[in-house]
Amino acid sequence: MDPGDSLLAGPPIQGSIYDDLRAYSAKLMSGSKATYLPIGGVVPPLLESYRYADLVRIIVNSKVNAPFSRPIHLFGGGHPMFIPMAVLLGVDIFDSASYVKYARDGRLLFPDGTRDASEVLEFPYWSPLRDMQQRDIAAMDKRERLYWFSLHNLHALFSEIREVRIRIEEQTLWEYVQSKAMAHPTLLEAFRTLRSYSRLLERYTEVSKKNSFMYLDTRSLEHPSAVRLSRFLESFVGGDPRFRPQGRI
Repeated sequence: MDPGDSLLAGPPIQGSIYDDLRAYSAKLMSGSKATYLPIGGVVPPLLESYRYADLVRIIVNSKVNAPFSRPIHLFGGGHPMFIPMAVLLGVDIFDSASYVKYARDGRLLFPDGTRDASEVLEFPYWSPLRDMQQRDIAAMDKRERLYWFSLHNLHALFSEIREVRIRIEEQTLWEYVQSKAMAHPTLLEAFRTLRSYSRLLERYTEVSKKNSFMYLDTRSLEHPSAVRLSRFLESFVGGDPRFRPQGRI
């Protein structure tokens, strides 16, 4: 293979939960010849404990301090709950062994969270376990159970990735992330953090004039379309307070 055709991963962007360290690390890594830049140090302290709000800040600080021409790789970002939000923030590549780690513990991944396999009464249509019941699972040996649980978790991940691709094409990823945020308190907290970067997101989000804007509640006012309109109104009417979005949830 021609070295020029290969992908070179840079050293991970580190810095724990400290914004200034993450920004400094991202700038240092951007000076390398790496083809893409990984974000590291997030799995045990953040992802496994559902600290998604901290993860939002880490991704933003890493992304804005690195060249936008370099793809961003989120190490260990392998839960369907957070993948859409990570993509909305600019993450391009994921990897994770979560599908087998969760399966080993008897836990199954779903778009809105993680469940103990013994508590699932009926499996969704996309799951390879859809035709099975608890008695079928109980009859499996440990190795067979690990195989089926891992397969279910992989299906959950790839199903979510396909949905994200559709939402990107339809330009409805923001609405999808907003709806998913109501599935778990930690996701809602993360979405509140994401909304604090709404002006920054608007600068780098392509908004089609063909798509309609759906107002659901005051959180919709941080949608890139609404922020762009707000910018226009502020410049057009001179910042008249009558035209400023009111309220916040």
